[in-house]
Amino acid sequence: MNNEIIHYVEAYLEKVFTKHAFNITDLDAAASALKKDSDELSRNILETLIKYMNESFRQDKSTRKEMGLVLKEKDRPRCILTELGEISFKRRLN
Repeated sequence: MNNEIIHYVEAYLEKVFTKHAFNITDLDAAASALKKDSDELSRNILETLIKYMNESFRQDKSTRKEMGLVLKEKDRPRCILTELGEISFKRRLN
């Protein structure tokens, strides 16, 4: 999980320092572009966290049972709309 998140952060920083750092002639446009890119980074991190949380629940049968969660379908695609935008992930629990 950490490697995936580090990869997303590195890609974000690369974009910030190459694409945005030297194109600050219009501050409003630069702020908008940075917000768009940081929202994308946040969505990627959230999708990764959901993926690993799903895997953790799958492996922890006792907690699953306590919470009333049942493994029903493998990797069922899901989408939720957040303030960061649409988050896509695959879920096994119901």
